[in-house]
Amino acid sequence: MRIVLLFICFLFQFVGSAQIVRMNAANNGNVYNLTCPVSGRFADSGSGSTHYDNNRDDTLTFCADVGKLLKFDFGCGSNLTIERIDPTDTLFIYDGPSVSSPLLYAVTGNAGNSDRLPYFDETSDFTMLASSRCITFRFKTDGSNNNDGWDACVSCVDSLACGANEPATDLFGGAPYICNNTDYCGNTSSDFGEDYPVDLNPNGGNCPSSKNFLGTIENNSWLKFIADSTGVIFDFSVTLGGGCSNGIQAAILSYDGSSLTRMSDCSLSDGSHSGNFQLTATGLTVGETYYIMTDGNTGDDCDFTIGVNAGVNLLDAGAAQEVCAGDPVSLAATGPSAATYIWNSTDGVVVNVGGANQTFNPLVPTTYYVTISGGGVCEDQVDTVNVSICVPLPIELAMFDGECKGDAVELNWSTGSEMNNDYFEIQKAGENFVFQSIGRVRGAGNSSVALSYTFVDNEANQNDAYYRLKQVDFNNYFSYSNILSVSNCVGNKDQILAVGFLSKNEIEINYLSSVHQNMKVLVYDIQGRLVGQKQLEVDQGVGQSALKIERSVGVSIYLVHIVLGDVVITEKLFVTQ
Repeated sequence: MRIVLLFICFLFQFVGSAQIVRMNAANNGNVYNLTCPVSGRFADSGSGSTHYDNNRDDTLTFCADVGKLLKFDFGCGSNLTIERIDPTDTLFIYDGPSVSSPLLYAVTGNAGNSDRLPYFDETSDFTMLASSRCITFRFKTDGSNNNDGWDACVSCVDSLACGANEPATDLFGGAPYICNNTDYCGNTSSDFGEDYPVDLNPNGGNCPSSKNFLGTIENNSWLKFIADSTGVIFDFSVTLGGGCSNGIQAAILSYDGSSLTRMSDCSLSDGSHSGNFQLTATGLTVGETYYIMTDGNTGDDCDFTIGVNAGVNLLDAGAAQEVCAGDPVSLAATGPSAATYIWNSTDGVVVNVGGANQTFNPLVPTTYYVTISGGGVCEDQVDTVNVSICVPLPIELAMFDGECKGDAVELNWSTGSEMNNDYFEIQKAGENFVFQSIGRVRGAGNSSVALSYTFVDNEANQNDAYYRLKQVDFNNYFSYSNILSVSNCVGNKDQILAVGFLSKNEIEINYLSSVHQNMKVLVYDIQGRLVGQKQLEVDQGVGQSALKIERSVGVSIYLVHIVLGDVVITEKLFVTQ
């Protein structure tokens, strides 16, 4: 074994099954950064069947490479045949790099108990996959009793990728909160050991009298959520194939600190469930935390995604609003009650303002965004609300629009009627929203018929520009129109900007069109079957279009063929959800 001291950390590479890191005085406080792959062992201070030391309070931390998790197989077959901790001693397990990290388990001895976790006794042969890249152990023993201890095999496992959301975790205590409407994902691979804080089958799995999980548990994983209704609905998607031939079992459970109670229908927690289905629960208490447990039916290795349909307390900044310049806009963020809410705005006026409920007075269109911090629930989640400005004119403005004409911008507007209208001043601003006059157009004075106006901005527009009309009457009173955004006109050519999945069965296409024209989209699966097509008219400028497709079973690659003007492309999309 080679150990290199680096500050308070160790770079440690297991070589062969004989390499052991022991929980003893010599290693107390060490942090082992493991270079994957690893193959070694983590054991108590006793050698072989020798009992561990009395009067100890030691800590050890293991950290895997980025993108990896550590797997601890207690009772991996070649070591102790009996693994026990005395009832007066405790092994604390923390989800992170120190004892200040969240506590996952406090493992104590419980001789004769048939549950495998969180107890170490004669049946202790469970597998534990760390919830985070680092995991910390603290072993505290008294002065009078000890026992055989443990000997676990250690290895590396790839961390599951779920986009911006944390994946479902192997460990009940490390279950991440569901915080947004984006799909969450999980897996029931053999890397996941059976894990639960109490026995889930005390009544033998009788339905409907049993209040707990009904099927046998082999490789379960966990998520949790805060209810904002007495009923919740989750949309599940499970794909059969490979090691997933029997599907999954799933249930929603409450936990009072000592027992679990099943809140969902018993049928989903005993039997095979695959494809798309819904998991529901009723009788929930608003504001309470509940758990979703998913297990591979008969130990199957299945990938699954979970989407929120209804009933979950998610961060929400509210709907878009429109106010007049300088008037108050009231914002109210909803979400976890224990969190602190911090507001900012894209116009730079609002900076780190605390409080869920706020009133601001925007002068220009802006986006307010609120971030959750503190409270330990849904940390660093962000949601936005767009606020637009509507300033009424003393004239009846029927239309105000603009489009690129080559490298110039042509502005067009029309009035339904005019009274005492002297002139229109055309104003332009960049991304800083500082408006400057770029020209005037004479008004009609008084009119009761529809009139049209045109102004051409010949200045090269390197970035997005914003325009508004300042209407001035003969008494020098004035008011402003709404603000018009025109995309970059310099080198404005047809482009396909981005193609990707918007949802499980919907593809989104972002494009830049030089003119008003047709766009054609064809979607094929990897076997050449046409699963979606669309032909539509697109306006000049940047735009988006969504296309529903028929997902093919077992297919993970799709080809998107797009024709826009002279642009003909084929994009390859990989299914990630």
